[in-house]
Amino acid sequence: MTSVNINNFQNHQLLANFIAALKRNHTPASSISRKLSSLKSFQKFLVKKKKILSDQNPPIRLNVGSPPLKKGGFSFNRYFVFATLALIILGSLYGLYTQTITKAKKELAYSSASSPVIGSRILSFQGRLTDTSGNPIIASTGILFKLFSSGAGGTELYSSDTGNSQVVVPDDNGIFNTIIGKSHGDTIPSTVFTEHSEVWLQITVDAETMTPRQQIATVAYAMNAETLQGLPPSASGFKNTVLVVGESGNVYLGETSPSIISTSGTFGIEGQALLLKASDGSGGNITINPDGNGVIRFVTEGTTPSVGGFIDASNANLATGNLYNAQINNTNRGYNFINFSNYDSGTTNVSTRFSIGASGNLFASGNLTIGGTPTFSSVNISTGTTALFIDTSGIITQRALGALAFSDSAIGTTYAFASGLTNSSNTISLGGTLSQSSPG
Repeated sequence: MTSVNINNFQNHQLLANFIAALKRNHTPASSISRKLSSLKSFQKFLVKKKKILSDQNPPIRLNVGSPPLKKGGFSFNRYFVFATLALIILGSLYGLYTQTITKAKKELAYSSASSPVIGSRILSFQGRLTDTSGNPIIASTGILFKLFSSGAGGTELYSSDTGNSQVVVPDDNGIFNTIIGKSHGDTIPSTVFTEHSEVWLQITVDAETMTPRQQIATVAYAMNAETLQGLPPSASGFKNTVLVVGESGNVYLGETSPSIISTSGTFGIEGQALLLKASDGSGGNITINPDGNGVIRFVTEGTTPSVGGFIDASNANLATGNLYNAQINNTNRGYNFINFSNYDSGTTNVSTRFSIGASGNLFASGNLTIGGTPTFSSVNISTGTTALFIDTSGIITQRALGALAFSDSAIGTTYAFASGLTNSSNTISLGGTLSQSSPG
């Protein structure tokens, strides 16, 4: 093993010979600078450990072939941002993946729907500043970061010229780290990433702008984010998750008795056709419940229903009970069970055509046809001058009592009444002369 005399650090001729040898071997200037930077760091270590004296070993000059930088102002064209600038974007559109997922506590990795966790809108940036000879720039340097919508021209989306520190402080190798939107400049607006498909970074050092701009690429995990503002997706529809459309094209709600609630305006559901049903085999009810004086409206638009009526009820299994049933749980009588109205002919005046009142009274504005045998119960019979008649067409009409005749086909006799017919104590009284005609 070759021994090294640490006191040779003060022998600058030896260092010059070392550099010359590297150049003869066609070693790139950047590689020579890195080697000298390493020697300089080792020299500082030896001084710190008091292995060598600082006054006997002046600092190694990192000059590979160009004059050293002068103190004071400097021009950006005398140095360049190292060709391999590492633009590390640790976050997705709203935050860093490692901060919100991999480094988060398990119990805090996901937020609730009412208080979602919003990741910081920041970009982690690392770079190395060198001069034209590859020597690292270690002085505090002002850097301005801007984000644009395209690689050339475009719209300026963000600038770090306001907010936190506007300078970076490189280490002895010229390497610096900064967080754009946190330690450097104000927070990046959310619209930068949510409203633009491409974002480009422009760097300006002491009024000199680096070209070309660097495109910001998302981290691999940001392309398939595990959460949305801290909420994981779920095809099963459990609470505090993001609903997704499942493989069958359905959206499922997995919680017990969930609700979809609109807090204002009109909640609409629209489709080419709608099906509202309880799950097969569940025996569940469908309840429609307007609030207060709200009503249930069925509004149709056609002229002729394709089947049955525009409101059509069918049941293939009904055996007992009612197809329609209404129950009013009070003793009021000022309403109707049902009422049908339409316009009077040639006008827009609305008139009732058929109704059944709360006491069971039926009103029909036209003729009433009974196909079977009518049965009357609790008929109130009293003295009067009018009666109901069924004519030859089967229509029930009301007429005044007077000249009244009826025939008894069993005996072939017709009884005629010249005056009125009265009933008292279930006894029929004739107010006029009774005459009997001969059969035939």
